[in-house]
Amino acid sequence: IDELSTFSDTPAPSVTRILYTENDVLARRDGYEPELTAVATGSHIDAIPYSGKYDGVVGVLGAIEAMNALKRSGFKPKRSLEIILFTSEEPTRFGIGCLGSRLLAGSEALAEALKTTVDGQNISFLEAARSAGYARDEDDLSSVFLKNDSYSAFVELHIEQAPILEEE
Repeated sequence: IDELSTFSDTPAPSVTRILYTENDVLARRDGYEPELTAVATGSHIDAIPYSGKYDGVVGVLGAIEAMNALKRSGFKPKRSLEIILFTSEEPTRFGIGCLGSRLLAGSEALAEALKTTVDGQNISFLEAARSAGYARDEDDLSSVFLKNDSYSAFVELHIEQAPILEEE
């Protein structure tokens, strides 16, 4: 976490990572019944300006460490395990929160809106996606939609960002 927090557009101790500066990551470990729908885990590494170094990355690195611990222990799960690193969960660049996960979930309305969405420098979402190696076909963002039965479960380890859990 400390090393990853050094990849920032602002000086420490704050962290700022904006959409489309790194690629999404997808890792998979096959279960002993790989034909079953997988269990997914992960989070995001983009960060709002001046956020803390644990936001999002705890879920990504926790997922990687959990998968490595299972492998080291010799445990092979029944279902395959996948790690997803989401792009643009924070609404920093284009003003749209949970953009990556909403596209994966199949938001047709969002896919349509993104065709005309631009950032503060008048760079279109599609142009930014292409320059980062995404969006092969600018007319069809539905290529990233997951099928409804892609995962049997999704688990995200995430920091508490407010006192609600402690108070209730």
